[in-house]
Amino acid sequence: MCIQNTLQQKIAEITGNGETIVRYLADTLQSESYVIKPCHKMDAARLLTKYGFAQPDNITPIKPEDWEEGDEQE
Repeated sequence: MCIQNTLQQKIAEITGNGETIVRYLADTLQSESYVIKPCHKMDAARLLTKYGFAQPDNITPIKPEDWEEGDEQE
């Protein structure tokens, strides 16, 4: 239990009480880069929701027929 508390404190210290993590997840969710796949955006949205942050309403799942060549379902 002490190790977990120490680790939690260190993570909070390094990430500005989680601010860095939340910004990263929000940037991932709102990115228009082709490198960020829909599954990455869904993971970011799920984590933001889990931690109590609202999701933007502009996320629309991409259907398999809309995938570009080389994209794979994960």
